This record gives sequence, C-alpha cells and structure tokens, in this order.
Amino acid sequence: MFLAILLFLTDVSSAQESPAEPASEAAPSEAARDRAVALFNNGKVLFDEGNYMAAVAAWERAYELTEEPKLLFNIASAYERAGEYAKALEALNLYRALGDIDDQETLQRRLRNLEAQIEREAEARSLELEAQLGADEDSVCSAKA
Repeated sequence: MFLAILLFLTDVSSAQESPAEPASEAAPSEAARDRAVALFNNGKVLFDEGNYMAAVAAWERAYELTEEPKLLFNIASAYERAGEYAKALEALNLYRALGDIDDQETLQRRLRNLEAQIEREAEARSLELEAQLGADEDSVCSAKA
C-alpha cells in the first residue's frame, strides 16, 4: 500500500550537489530529511487509523521538504480513501509526471478508476440537483393552486 521512501535511507553526506544543478534540485538538508521521515511515519499511523486528511497533511509537508515523488502516491491514496477523488487524481497525475514508475499498467488502471469515480459523482450530483429542482417546481405549482 505504501511506497518505500528510499530517499530517506540514503546517506545525506554522500549526496554531492553538482555545480550545474539548479538550486531547486539540491538535496534536502539532513534536518529536512529527518523531519520528513518523522512526518512520513506520522502520516502512516494516521492513515492506518483512518484519519486520511491528517495523513495527507503530514505527507504533503514531507513532500514540501524533500520533493520525493513517491510521497505523491501516498497522498493520492489518502485522498482516495477520504473520498476526495479529484484531489487523488491530481496527486496521482503529479506522481506520474515526476516519479519513476515501475508499473505503468497498474497506475493507468488506477487513474481510469479515479476518473470513473469522479464521473459517477458528477452524475449523482446532477441527478440530485434535478430532483431538488423538480421538488421546488412541484411546491411552487402547489402554492399557486
């Protein structure tokens, strides 16, 4: 369910910044990595407890600190469990754009499932709105009679 965050296991001192690399590509500091690891672990506990939006908050902060794309997968999973399908789709598409994806087929299937869920929700909202409008029209007609 969770992607291993191998980035956190690498030795920070062995990562040398190339002079040609832009500043935004610099490796996070050891303190930032330590904080991100703590946030990742907190997010995992929160996710396991069913507190999905709190897990999102922890993992998003970890992502801000490290820009580790694998965190986006976890963020998408938490959004999906919370019923926030559009946000899950957004996070998964960002993961697809930035991450090294081993299993494209599974990822594509998951993206299609999220898109279908968003479509079903939109249809349900539309039907609910139509039913409310119909009920409102009926009450207006009754009031006139």
